[in-house]
Amino acid sequence: MSTLNTQIDSRGYDPDPSEPVDRWFQAKNASNARTTADILSKLRTAGPAVVIDPFCGGGSTAAAARILGLDFFGIERDPLLACVTLAKATAQFRHVPLLPPLAAAGQTGWLTSALTDIADRIDPADAVVVSALAVLAAVRAAHGRTAHASMFATDLEIAPPRSSTVRVVCGDATDPQAWRALNPAATPALVYTSPPFGPTSPTVTAPAEVRTAASAVLERVGAMVGQPTGSAPRPFTELTVGMLRRLTEHVHHGRLVIEHEPDDVQADSTGPLVDAIQQHLSPALHTPGIDRYEAFSARGTFTLISYRVR
Repeated sequence: MSTLNTQIDSRGYDPDPSEPVDRWFQAKNASNARTTADILSKLRTAGPAVVIDPFCGGGSTAAAARILGLDFFGIERDPLLACVTLAKATAQFRHVPLLPPLAAAGQTGWLTSALTDIADRIDPADAVVVSALAVLAAVRAAHGRTAHASMFATDLEIAPPRSSTVRVVCGDATDPQAWRALNPAATPALVYTSPPFGPTSPTVTAPAEVRTAASAVLERVGAMVGQPTGSAPRPFTELTVGMLRRLTEHVHHGRLVIEHEPDDVQADSTGPLVDAIQQHLSPALHTPGIDRYEAFSARGTFTLISYRVR
């Protein structure tokens, strides 16, 4: 089996709290954006490419795509995280002065009022980006972390410019409707994703008002697809294979990397997943590679499972 020839230690596994843009909000199970960018750059061949993450979470893969200057397409079932990803992928320095004051971002009613203000005074093309930044500020506040306009400005002064095409859909990565809405470019794809490892995979909490407001931001731009929240969690292999069925309907050339750690009962799904892909998705996915690393978390061994797409 081929390998990625990538060395990862604990510093390359954990998200970097100083990484510009990505540091704005990093979920407990987030990947390291620079490590992801390094892996993607090694997999990239000459010519154009796009980055796809069907479980894009808090946007570490989107941050990696921005580092590389590549277009990004992502699906995320949580509207809070979908807005966080959208903010990381699309914000520019000129958006920061358009934000309302952030000091009260943790107060009840602030986000609803802020989004109304943004919609009333800002061009719609910019309003969605500024609204996503406001949601991100409210999510930070819900986790006891203040957001300052200076933080956004400092990072965006030095960050690579946003890619020309960014599309984030809030929906179920196994749902054909979500993939139709995502409509990834017919360009060789670099797919890097981390499906939930089990029912207790970390989730993001915030007041109901913030979650409702995040959904409204996405609905205004047609990015809410179906009913993505509230479904019972599915086993890792079932969920991942369901996503891959949809992905291979839309992606016809590229590379795929899947993160895996043992589930809630510390069962390793690497073998069952590789077997299921061989049974259901060969020859669309072929030449599997398995790279095993240390146990960076209490769950157990961290594994990267890679494939060529057609």
